[in-house]
Amino acid sequence: MVLNEMKNNRSVFRRRRQTFTIVFGSVFALFLFASVITQFNPADGLLSVPRALGWMAVNLIPNQDAMERFPKILNKLLETSLLSVAVTVTAAAFAFFFSLLGSKTTRLSGLSA
Repeated sequence: MVLNEMKNNRSVFRRRRQTFTIVFGSVFALFLFASVITQFNPADGLLSVPRALGWMAVNLIPNQDAMERFPKILNKLLETSLLSVAVTVTAAAFAFFFSLLGSKTTRLSGLSA
């Protein structure tokens, strides 16, 4: 009995390892395929990170023009945040309503067939 359970546990771990290997290999093959098509060199990509950080330090430091536009930016940020909350609440209300319609245990008085 115990031996049989140990074999089952081993087969579960073996299947997990095989699945992980297959998924990882597929993602890596997709990466290689996309790199060849787009002529992307991963070494150049990694070596360009310090230059990108330097560019960000130079070009993203706020100046006087940016500070003048800051109130407009904050206003748009607040508007976007409130709109996203409103849309999320609306989607949740619709999801709740449709879940009631689709559930067999909470069927609404025969409204749905």
